[in-house]
Amino acid sequence: MTNMDDKKTQFSKLYKEMTDQITNLEQLNQKINSLTKESHDIREETRHCGKETDKLGKVVSIYKKYNKNNFARIEDITTISKLRIRQINEFDPSRHIQLSSEQMRAISNEIMKLYIS
Repeated sequence: MTNMDDKKTQFSKLYKEMTDQITNLEQLNQKINSLTKESHDIREETRHCGKETDKLGKVVSIYKKYNKNNFARIEDITTISKLRIRQINEFDPSRHIQLSSEQMRAISNEIMKLYIS
């Protein structure tokens, strides 16, 4: 082999190493971009969960004071418009609370005793 052939071989090896390194750098760059996007998505999800937790905490703190045994005074029962019931936020269960048939029957019986007797 001549000196020129040796230089061509060396150049070819260096060129291959360089292209391999460029390929590796491009792959690393793609991974970095992917991880950056995942990191951004996780931050957004964490922020969203924090807001949801705050809303749920607000509902819990408001309803905590009502977590006692309740009773109804039949003489004081009155009707109100459903429009007057304001939901605190989407976690507020107030629009989904229903009395059982048994509870409604007991109230109805007490009303009949009060007004029919």
